[in-house]
Amino acid sequence: MKNNLTKKKETFLKWIIISIFIIIFLIEYGNHLQKEPFYNKEKATKKLGWTITFIVLICIYIAEKTIVTIEERRLINSMIIFAGTFSYLYFLAQNNEL
Repeated sequence: MKNNLTKKKETFLKWIIISIFIIIFLIEYGNHLQKEPFYNKEKATKKLGWTITFIVLICIYIAEKTIVTIEERRLINSMIIFAGTFSYLYFLAQNNEL
């Protein structure tokens, strides 16, 4: 029983770190899109949106295949979705599009 609890904590911490990495990566990617020489607000917003969608779906798929417990899987999926949503809203706020 205790070994199972330790394993759950390890996987949960691993996914927290992955979610934080996703936030940082996507914010940096949004900043990179803004610094492109031929910056187009609409095109950059769409590009970031599709990138976020793709990354979030891949992470959710991996979580679905690797995590057995339904409650833990739902929590981790929510964290992943929050990371993508936060990154997108941060990008929109920087561009005064909110």
